[in-house]
Amino acid sequence: MKTPALLSPLLLLPMAAHSAVVASYNFNTAGNTEGWAASSLNVSGLDASGGTLNGTASSNDPQLKQSGLSLTVGSGETWDEIIFRVRETEDVDNNPATNDLAGTVTFNAVGLVVVLNNTGALTFNSGFSAVDSGDGYFTVSLDISSVAAATTITELRIDPIGGASINSNSQTQGNLFEVDSIQVTSVPEPSTTLLGGTLLLGLALRRRR
Repeated sequence: MKTPALLSPLLLLPMAAHSAVVASYNFNTAGNTEGWAASSLNVSGLDASGGTLNGTASSNDPQLKQSGLSLTVGSGETWDEIIFRVRETEDVDNNPATNDLAGTVTFNAVGLVVVLNNTGALTFNSGFSAVDSGDGYFTVSLDISSVAAATTITELRIDPIGGASINSNSQTQGNLFEVDSIQVTSVPEPSTTLLGGTLLLGLALRRRR
């Protein structure tokens, strides 16, 4: 019988932490905007239907806002990302009154802003990443790891579509947007994780003849 092999030091290294969902909005119930409002925020006709939050930009600065929140991360955790999935349909003459909608629009972050707690110190107007899903929707992510872990998010504002007037390729006014989902995530504290107890026991008892 041979002496059991020593446990590899690699098994004792901290395992990579995966993002945890702090808040999630999926708009799967017709008529339920799940607390998202657009009063006086340059959006008309806000509604939840077909599994999405839908609205029309009444100006080049449409905004969605969720207030009355109390989002926190646990001890040792950090803030991670805000992720939303959105599709934009163009109003070819930028006039909401005519409802002259054409095809979907490539995501454009010009003029896009995310604001936490209605404060300039927690305003993000750059750093957005967008992945094209191929069906007109784009998954947009924003790294918020710079936000202090002790921060409680009480209000969240998201401009769902960009393309402000300074961008000659896209005028947002009159365009329809569909938000499929919104998530806020955190990163749990890394922990030293051993492989399953059964595996360790098997290693310890392994015999070679």
